[in-house]
Amino acid sequence: MVLNILAPSNKTTISLSIYLTGFFDRGPVKARIFLFMIISIVFPSVSGGPASAAEKIDAANYTILGLEIGESAWHDVQSKFGFALAFGDETDPEAQQMCFISNRDEALLLLKFKHNRLRRLRLQSNKNQFYKWHFCTESNQVSKYTATASGIKLGMRENDIKAILGAPTEESNTRLQYRFRNPQKTAIIEIQADLGNKRLVSLDLSTLMN
Repeated sequence: MVLNILAPSNKTTISLSIYLTGFFDRGPVKARIFLFMIISIVFPSVSGGPASAAEKIDAANYTILGLEIGESAWHDVQSKFGFALAFGDETDPEAQQMCFISNRDEALLLLKFKHNRLRRLRLQSNKNQFYKWHFCTESNQVSKYTATASGIKLGMRENDIKAILGAPTEESNTRLQYRFRNPQKTAIIEIQADLGNKRLVSLDLSTLMN
């Protein structure tokens, strides 16, 4: 028996020669189970979701100003920035947020905490895009030049972002979305890069922890 299987890229068809004389006489259910096992071995990403979700990512890609999502705590931010006003998150009653705005330009850095752990970092070029920006604390550490430890920064070209992070999990004309596992494989890291004229205007880093 020969099976023609279309690869996940939709560009390659692979033929598998399987000698199963009498096997499929045992019933359609067993036959389907066997075929699924074969396909899962050949193309593990078919049964496991997008390949990018299984790839590990260096922590430098989700660390800004020494603050790492999933690892840094509330006191780490206070040690770095000093006092800042905390406010709630309407979408998550258990979460607290704080933000900082540049005293040199319009950049804004938003931080979200849950159970004392940093769960989200959002860096954006226009503070007015965040409706609670007036709750933010001014800081000379935040500006349009603020970047991840791996070098992703506001104004960066789309191709340069891809050179650092690789091919996106999902992509549109104005957004690149990535989904990775952290090096310890204990959390999912999501990265969303919003673009304007093919340049980065907002970078959103978040984690889904076990």
